[in-house]
Amino acid sequence: MTRLDRQDRRFRTSPLCACLSLLLVCLVLAGAGQIRTGEIRGFVAAAHGNEPLRSVRVGLASSKMSGSRPAVSRHARTGFDGRFRFADLPLGGYSLSFRKDGYEADSSLSASVKLSGDEPRTDLRVEMRRSAAISGRVLDADGDAVPLATVQLYERLTAQGLSRLQFKRSGVTNDLGEYRLSGLAPGRYFAAVQPLSLRSPRGVRAFEFPNVYHPDAGSIEESAPIAVSWGIEREGIDFHLPRAMRTSVEGSVFHGESGQPCPACNVIVIGPGNITVASVSPDEQGFFAVRGLHPGAYRLLAQTGGGGFHAEESVLLVSRKALEVALAVSATQDVVGRIIAETAPPENDPAALTQAMRVRLVSDVGAPSGRLTRLPTLAAGGEFRFSGVSPGSHHVFVTDLPKTAFLSRMLIDGHPLKSRRVSVPQSAPLEGLEIRIAFDAGVVQGTVTEEGLAASETPEGFVVLLPGRYGEGWHFERLGRYRREDGAYALSGVPPGSYTVFAVGRDNHFDLGIAEDLRYLRERGRRVLVAANESVTVEAPFIANRE
Repeated sequence: MTRLDRQDRRFRTSPLCACLSLLLVCLVLAGAGQIRTGEIRGFVAAAHGNEPLRSVRVGLASSKMSGSRPAVSRHARTGFDGRFRFADLPLGGYSLSFRKDGYEADSSLSASVKLSGDEPRTDLRVEMRRSAAISGRVLDADGDAVPLATVQLYERLTAQGLSRLQFKRSGVTNDLGEYRLSGLAPGRYFAAVQPLSLRSPRGVRAFEFPNVYHPDAGSIEESAPIAVSWGIEREGIDFHLPRAMRTSVEGSVFHGESGQPCPACNVIVIGPGNITVASVSPDEQGFFAVRGLHPGAYRLLAQTGGGGFHAEESVLLVSRKALEVALAVSATQDVVGRIIAETAPPENDPAALTQAMRVRLVSDVGAPSGRLTRLPTLAAGGEFRFSGVSPGSHHVFVTDLPKTAFLSRMLIDGHPLKSRRVSVPQSAPLEGLEIRIAFDAGVVQGTVTEEGLAASETPEGFVVLLPGRYGEGWHFERLGRYRREDGAYALSGVPPGSYTVFAVGRDNHFDLGIAEDLRYLRERGRRVLVAANESVTVEAPFIANRE
């Protein structure tokens, strides 16, 4: 045996070698026992009755902040016991969604979970509320069932002083004339039966009966809203259709400059509430006709598919009369203006000069109009230009203002405007639009409180800041989210003035366009006075839906 062999043998049998070997074994065992995957389990129950819900579709997706980790997407269904399980999940953040027909949609029902080495397993409990429904029958003038009739639901939305009816859902009657519209969130809905079209030549749109709104009204203005809550079905919402009416509007569409017909134009008939009643394409001679309408006030729009030409006319239809109109389409126009700062931005906010702001033009029917060629900045002079704007009335909106700025006033050719409404002429571009902003805005901040509940138990929603002169000029509501975990919120860019602050849930059905709702919210909100460059702290009471 050599001297080297003897040294190696003594080392392997020494206490130091034994300690190193034991350390190596511990490291191997620790690595083998390290937790690399996790598990998410849960139980889904009905919100009322605590009964387990089966066949709930549960979706799981890894968080977008998972870094370089591969994306994870899985799906499962709850069993008879209402339980689900996702196993062998890589550690990290996940979002889950829940969906079941007849219950609230996954857009409003979700959960976020983070799996870590310290907490690799998570147990969830989810409660789902049964959605609302509206049902009834559609009968003709003789009381017979009308099959294949389309029933539509609308919800009125008021934002920034503009009220419009938003289409929500539709259904078709069966052979007994019965319909049922389910999957509704709480709210107040307007129901209408879409008229049945008769076979007609090109350029003519004829209806078997006019539009009918609940309860058997001829226009949305005469209609009564249908209020529903979670788990409630409103039955017996019936419609009785009148006999065919001879009221109609007809005429021609032509180019104003050349006098040539415009068969490429589309004529749209818009009724009260900005609801599209009918549309028709003229024949080769530009002739069009819409027959079988309910008497009342309408607006006619004629425009080409690309939006290059436009015409608009208001008409009043009389019972059993045919009204003739001539629609002369003209080219769309440009709108040119600039944003001007009336006060200098604060020194601690140099980015305010280079922040890109956004100007929007919205027509009376609530549709965006024109194309903004570039986003204005104060550093570049604040100039902006719209192209392809249809002549007529439009509302001006400005968003993405600097944090400490607010819209103070607007002018046309140096003359102040009383509202945000501007009129775009047919024969020339609209120039000289000035939007003035000021940099002495205040901040309203605080927490959302609900009587009897902790801040973390407050439903998801947003804070509303309602000006005392709501609806005058451009004094309209301001919205902001609050944190679910502590109810904290902060609204910046608030013009000096008097306000009412409150919070509402995402599924609220208050309408600021209804005086009764506006008064109800003001009475239960908290009054606050904001001065220039002032930060005010105030609690925002949470206002639940009225039963």
